[in-house]
Amino acid sequence: MTGLIDAAFTRMRVVMTALIVMIVFGSVSYNTIPREAEPDIAAPFVLVTLPLPGVSPEDGERLLVRPTELELQSVEGLKQMDSLAYDGAAQIIIEFEATVDVDQAVLDVREAVDRAKAEYPSDAEEPIVNEFNLQNQYPILTIILYGDAPERALYKTAQSLQDRLESISGVLEARMTGAREELLEVILDPKVLESYGLTELEVANAVSANNRLVTAGSIDLEDGRFSIKAPGLVKSATDLMSIPIRANGDNILTIGDLADVRRTFKDRNGYALFNGRPAIGLELSKRAGANIIDTIEEARNEVEEASHFWPAPIRYEILSDQSIVVNDNLKGLTASVMTAIVLVMVVIVATLGPRSAVMVGIAIPTSFLISFLLLTVFGYTLNMMVMFGLILSVGMLVDGAIVIVEYADRRMAEGAPRKQAYLEASKRMFWPVITSTATTLAAFVPFLFWQSITGEFMKYLPLTLIFVLLASLVVALIFLPVIGALMGIPEWMKKKFHLKGKSDNPVKSYEIDEVDPTTLGGPIAAYARFLTELVRRPLIVMAAALAVLVLCIASFRIASPDVEYFIRNDSEQLNLLVLGRGNLSEKQKIEIVKEVATRIENHPAIEHIYLQTGPSLSRSQENPSETIGQVSIDLLNYTERKHSNLVLEDFRDAVQDVPGVIVEVRQREGGPPVGKDAQVEISSPDFDAMIAAAKQVRAFADTATMTVNGTEVPVYMDQEDTLPLPGIEWQISIDREQAGRYKAHIASVGNM
Repeated sequence: MTGLIDAAFTRMRVVMTALIVMIVFGSVSYNTIPREAEPDIAAPFVLVTLPLPGVSPEDGERLLVRPTELELQSVEGLKQMDSLAYDGAAQIIIEFEATVDVDQAVLDVREAVDRAKAEYPSDAEEPIVNEFNLQNQYPILTIILYGDAPERALYKTAQSLQDRLESISGVLEARMTGAREELLEVILDPKVLESYGLTELEVANAVSANNRLVTAGSIDLEDGRFSIKAPGLVKSATDLMSIPIRANGDNILTIGDLADVRRTFKDRNGYALFNGRPAIGLELSKRAGANIIDTIEEARNEVEEASHFWPAPIRYEILSDQSIVVNDNLKGLTASVMTAIVLVMVVIVATLGPRSAVMVGIAIPTSFLISFLLLTVFGYTLNMMVMFGLILSVGMLVDGAIVIVEYADRRMAEGAPRKQAYLEASKRMFWPVITSTATTLAAFVPFLFWQSITGEFMKYLPLTLIFVLLASLVVALIFLPVIGALMGIPEWMKKKFHLKGKSDNPVKSYEIDEVDPTTLGGPIAAYARFLTELVRRPLIVMAAALAVLVLCIASFRIASPDVEYFIRNDSEQLNLLVLGRGNLSEKQKIEIVKEVATRIENHPAIEHIYLQTGPSLSRSQENPSETIGQVSIDLLNYTERKHSNLVLEDFRDAVQDVPGVIVEVRQREGGPPVGKDAQVEISSPDFDAMIAAAKQVRAFADTATMTVNGTEVPVYMDQEDTLPLPGIEWQISIDREQAGRYKAHIASVGNM
């Protein structure tokens, strides 16, 4: 192995060229590597959505969930399935083992769902199979459009902006919230239909048959082959009014003869309010591996450019800008890295002198730049876990360089030429430095085999350390000795700073006489005498070490510090989830959410308030199923308010007694999401017994208390469950015989 060092010293120009190339490419990698707040990890989850318009939760469970689950049970690597049926659709959340290839798992799930489609009702829509991305649970940017403009103008502007934003390479989706889809509405008069002897179903069938694009195949002629299509999509009210219903000779009855046609919007299934005014939001999620800072900057530029062409009353506001958080975190961690480097250099200068400090100092930025090059080559991003790894590695990566430089200084002090001294230092300390680095890496290698979402998140820390320490190993054993052999310190600098070392001319080497350190003066002699006394009393030293160990363990148990999964950082966004049960209309929901917002809107830490209602909130995996609305809070800059944890407690006190609903105040968690601290899952073949057991567990969680400083406080907070939501359901009982007399059937009655 030491032959590699001999080869490096015989090809110094090649080694220096390689070093310069690595530094240049490392610098480029640092400037171009994607930046994120947290690692973008592939979660072993797949989400299956099964749409069937109008289906009830009970029928959805029987017609959609059961046949799909039967097929999914054969998928390899399956760990757990959780299903949710609601009005109009059903969802199945599939969790796989952490070792499973997620891309292959998605393909396997699609094949299983395709096999189950044969059991679905004929009017079921195409199932949707998506990989569950942890990073997309929270938008990286939210653009709010609002102003004193008609709803149609606001909607058209939001549609145009959505198209522009989704054309950005780093944007995966720009999801629109608070908007209603525009449509053409046909208003029928039952008396007019009766006078013509028509039914509503005939009109509906006529519209359906005349609103489609038909591919009519192709035609072969002598001069070529041409494709044929029959365009019949309805594009305007005139097209819809001209659709024929019946014909009697030359007389044609159209929809315009018996109905009114107008442009309108779909019925509301949700609201969005920004600072109390109607608004439409666009929530951006980024693609995996995209640079969040560049993506958001490009999105901001697109919004700014597009706003020049909007109607005057329409304005916009940008919320939840994650690039600010990422920039602040990375700048803070970068400052910590620089501080650590300075402190390490101070210690080296104080102990080894300026000359050795300069040589060792070269190893720090060089090792970092090489590690950035490795991170880019292997496709990793720059995030807080990588930065933490860099901070930890600062003190470790200089160990090999210190050993090499110190030994070379000793050999030069003995009279060896500079090149010979560094060659001997590199070869003599080759295995000790490698062994030292290997033992350090051995402590972090097990993190790479942590098979879970947490392990995937945490592996960036040992990977960074491995890259940095391997880079420092190459720098200490190859590059640093070559640099030391080539670049001597001028004589005038040695004299000015009283640096150790001889001239570059070969001098006959000599050995330094051994000196008893206990006879010297200063702290070294005191330490040597103290160590000598300890060596003479090994039993006492071992007993003292054992006593210190017992004392540390006992102190930790007595202190009983709080244990948290991940640190609680300050956050500039807080969410208030409004949970309610029963048959609430959309108007009732937004009124309740407004009342919740009114209770906290005057808090001095608030910058913007954004209210949302709609079915998408309750169908999100992150939110409880009884969520009827959400209040999103953008806080002021950290320097202008108190910590978000304290603001959260203020909000919780203000909304705890809103009548008829429960308000849960949430702050985005750091690290991989894990849900609630305590989770209980109950399963049983007896549905009624399972529901009863779940209600007992919920009752216990609601009433459990503990004594803290003489005061009874609840043990649990923010409880939620997946029990069937209570409410009233209307059911139409159809007399089949009576319906047959009027030439009707269940399908026609149900459609009407």
